[in-house]
Amino acid sequence: MATPVQVLPVTSATDQRSDKSPWIYKLCPPDPLPTLDLSISIKSRFLSRAALNRFNCFVAWRKAIGLAGFVALVFYPLVIMSRAEVGQICAITSTLLLAPTIIAAVAFFRYDVVKLLLRSYDFWFATVINTSTFAVFAIMMGDIRFLVPISAWTGIQVNIMIDASLRAVKVWQFLNIVGVVTHTMTWAIVSLQVIDRLRVFPVFRYKSHELPSSSFVTSGLATLIAIIIRNVYRKRHESSKRSNRLLIECVSYRTDLQYCSYPLGWQQRPNTIQSLDTVSRPEYVKTMRCHKETGVIDPQLTLWQIPIVFASSASTRFTKFISWLGVMSASLSVTSVLYDGYAQPLIHPAVHVPVAQLFALLFTVIYCGICAMHYQRRLLVVLFTSFDFVFLAIQLTIVHVGMCDLLCWNRSCIFVLVSWIWFHWVLCLDALTPIMKAKLGLQRHFALAVPLIFASSSLVLMYYMIFADDTIEVFDRVMLTHNMLGHQVDFRVLPFFYNCYVTALMLVLRLIWRLVFNKWDVLLVVDGVVVYENYLRTATNRVSRRWGSVLQANREATLISPAIQNDTSRSKIENEPERQ
Repeated sequence: MATPVQVLPVTSATDQRSDKSPWIYKLCPPDPLPTLDLSISIKSRFLSRAALNRFNCFVAWRKAIGLAGFVALVFYPLVIMSRAEVGQICAITSTLLLAPTIIAAVAFFRYDVVKLLLRSYDFWFATVINTSTFAVFAIMMGDIRFLVPISAWTGIQVNIMIDASLRAVKVWQFLNIVGVVTHTMTWAIVSLQVIDRLRVFPVFRYKSHELPSSSFVTSGLATLIAIIIRNVYRKRHESSKRSNRLLIECVSYRTDLQYCSYPLGWQQRPNTIQSLDTVSRPEYVKTMRCHKETGVIDPQLTLWQIPIVFASSASTRFTKFISWLGVMSASLSVTSVLYDGYAQPLIHPAVHVPVAQLFALLFTVIYCGICAMHYQRRLLVVLFTSFDFVFLAIQLTIVHVGMCDLLCWNRSCIFVLVSWIWFHWVLCLDALTPIMKAKLGLQRHFALAVPLIFASSSLVLMYYMIFADDTIEVFDRVMLTHNMLGHQVDFRVLPFFYNCYVTALMLVLRLIWRLVFNKWDVLLVVDGVVVYENYLRTATNRVSRRWGSVLQANREATLISPAIQNDTSRSKIENEPERQ
C-alpha cells in the first residue's frame, strides 16, 4: 500500500503577490534530482563474467593494496627531492605501487554517479586544471621521472570523482590528508626550482612577456590543493560519526537552488511528508536528495531593517530611481575609462585629475551600498561560508590587486577598483530575495550585462598589456628573490597574475552561463548539498547486477544454485562477503 503524501502549496518565487500577503522563502532544487542505480559499478558494467571473477580475486587483497598506495605516497616526495638517478628508481617504484590502488578505486565507482559527474561544471573545471598542471610538470621532469606527475594526476582525478565511491571513506580521507602535505611540498620545491635537472621553459612568450612553466605549475598546484582541502572538509562528517555513513554527501556534484515562496505563518510538518523511495523500488535504486541547510528565509531580515512597501507610488518611484542609478553607474564606469584614456588628454592635456572615473566610483559605491542594505542576513552568512564564493572572491581580489601593481598604482586603478566592486556585487546577488530584487528593480539583462562588460574590458586590457607594449606601460615587479643551490629565483607579479586571471575568467564564465540559461530566481554561486543513501549499509539483500541488466542477473542467479530459492539457506547467502 502506498504511503500517503501531503502536497504543500508551493508557488513560484516570481508569482504575483498581493499587498496584504507577505511571503517567506525556502531554497529547493528547481528540477527533480536524478535516481541512481547503485548496483552497477565500473567493473560490473564493462568486464565480462570471467574477467570480473579474476578481478574480484585481485581486489580481495585490499589491505595489501591500501598499504602499497600509502608507500607510493611516501615515495612521491623522494622523487622530487633526491638526485635524478635516485629519483628515477623511486619514480618507477612509486608508480607500480600506486597503480593497484587507483585501479581498484576506479573499478568500484558507481556507474550512474560517474555519468552525473561527467555533466557537471565543477568536474571539468578541476579536470582541466589537473591535466594542464601535471602535463607541464611531466615535461619539466624530462626523464623517466615523468611517471610521478602522471601518477599524481590519476590520484587527484580519483579524488575529484570521489562522489561515486561507496567504500573506504576513512581510507580516502587519510590518503587525501597525506596528499595535501605532499602536494604542498611539491609546490614549495617547484617554486624554489630545487629539483635536480628540472627544465624550466616558457609556456607562453610574446616579445618581453612570458609565462614560465614553474609559475604555471605552482599556480595549478595551489588550486588543486584548495580543491582537495574542500573535499576533505565536506567529507569530514562521514569519517567522524558512524551514523552519518548511511548517507554519501557529494563534494563535486551539486544542485542548483531556487527560491520557493510560502505564505507567512506556514510551518512545515516533517512527519507528514515521507519519501517515496520505499514504495515498490529495489534496494539498490536510490533517489538523490537535497540537504537543506538554510531553513525558512524571512525577506525582511536584512542588514539594514528596511520595511517592505508593496504597491504604492513612493515604492514605484524608488524602484525606478534605483534602476536608473544602476544603469547610470555601470555605463559611467565604462565610459569613464574611454574619456580619461583618450578624450581628456586631447581636450585638456595639462589636467591629470580622473574626474570621470571618480564620479563612476562614487555612483557605483552608492548603488552597490543601497543593494547591500537589502541583503538577507542568513543568506549572506551562507554565501560568505561557501567555498565557491570564497575561492572566486580571492581569485578576483588577487587579479585586481595584481593589475594595480602592474599599472604602478596610477589613476587607471580607479577603474580597477570599480571593476572589483561590480564583480562582488554580482557574487552577492544570491543574498537578495526575489521580493528585494523586485523592489530594487533588478532584471536579468542588467545582471548579465555587468559581468559581460567588465570581463570584456579586462580582455581588452589584457590585449593591450601583452600585444601592444607601447599603449599601456606595465611594470613587472619582482615580488621576492631567493637564492637556492647557487642560482637565483625571482618571483614576479606578471606570471602569478596570468594564472589567477585565467582561473577567475573560467569561473566568471560559469556565472554568465547561469545568468543566461537559468531562471532569474535560481542562485548563482550557492549550490545545494546533494546526498544519497549508501545501500551497501542498509540493504538486506546485496545481490548486484554484474552486467547492467536485472533480467540477466536474475537468470544468472537461478543458474548458480537452486539454494537461492530455499528459505533455509537464504540467511547464509546474505551473510557471505560481498563480491561486487
